[in-house]
Amino acid sequence: MPRIFAISWNPHQARIVVLNSRTTGTVLESVFEIPLTEKSDAAEIGEQLAAAVAPYRKGRFQTVVGVGREQLQWQAFSLPAAPDHEVPDLVHLQAARGMSLADEKGSLDFLSFSGDERTPHEVLAMGIDAERLAAIHQIVTTAGLKVDWLIPLETGWVALVRRALAKQSGDSLAAHPLRLFTARQAGRATLWATLRSEDGLDERVVLFCTLRLPVRDDSGRDDRAASLPAIVHQWKRTMLALRTSYPHAPL
Repeated sequence: MPRIFAISWNPHQARIVVLNSRTTGTVLESVFEIPLTEKSDAAEIGEQLAAAVAPYRKGRFQTVVGVGREQLQWQAFSLPAAPDHEVPDLVHLQAARGMSLADEKGSLDFLSFSGDERTPHEVLAMGIDAERLAAIHQIVTTAGLKVDWLIPLETGWVALVRRALAKQSGDSLAAHPLRLFTARQAGRATLWATLRSEDGLDERVVLFCTLRLPVRDDSGRDDRAASLPAIVHQWKRTMLALRTSYPHAPL
């Protein structure tokens, strides 16, 4: 089974997670950070990544690149009622009119909040332009790797938590069909809510937002003392909005 390199970076640091995909599951091998500066160019970042992953470059491997919010275009779309399998095409058509995207597969993704073949769809689209995508490819290629997947960092939290909670008991899920989550990373917090259908067969993201946090210094790390009140305030606002929109769903 292939080894997986999960990589992300910002002006202050690069993060690398090394995973080993086995028949019995995915094993975490290593997590480390590389200090960067705003003067670090694509070649320098790529060379540092190459040195960092060199000990793990054995056999087959795949590369997942997490893309931060500041590198993406975000756009909310209201789309006509349609079956779920037609929604990706509708999103791409709408994005082609309202977003500047790279002409490459994987340059657009979206979250669907509501809608079906009888009611309009509300989605949040995330895309990347050609210049930023080229810079990502340059860094990864310099590191001796190839981009296999691009994942928006903020929505990656949604997938990770969903997977972690997949083994929860049915009674626990039934008792709390509406759930609110928060994940914090350097300088930013992500909040999202999911609603489970009455039959328990479907769970959909119904709210998603990000919050910029106060930073402590030039490292880009958030000030924990100042961040907590900001997160709590956003939680209170979000909980009020959820209870207003879904009054009969226990939160």
